[in-house]
Amino acid sequence: MLSGLNSNGDANTKVYIKEQEILGVNGFAEKIELSIHPSPITDKQLNLVYDVTTLTHSVSKITIYSTLGQKVYQTQLKNDSGFSNKSLNLSSLSIGVYVLQFTSGNQSTTKKLILK
Repeated sequence: MLSGLNSNGDANTKVYIKEQEILGVNGFAEKIELSIHPSPITDKQLNLVYDVTTLTHSVSKITIYSTLGQKVYQTQLKNDSGFSNKSLNLSSLSIGVYVLQFTSGNQSTTKKLILK
């Protein structure tokens, strides 16, 4: 439930949002399992381990953003059945903190990356 102003400017209006509208029809049933290592990354080689048994799309996308929200790296991964390993060469990135976003279809998860 959210409170807000109605058209008259009154603050007593309540807005009800159904859980399905936020989570989608399937809720968290298609949760992405993703781990990254090492952490922090010292040799600019990132290893991803992800479980695609719950994903319905054949391709996933990795996007890395700077702390300013700028896209600094992007690649696509082919989804095979079960657990998959992928190594990414991040030598084009400077030392710093980044956000990695793993997306498959309409499912997405994010992880913090630290490059030393």
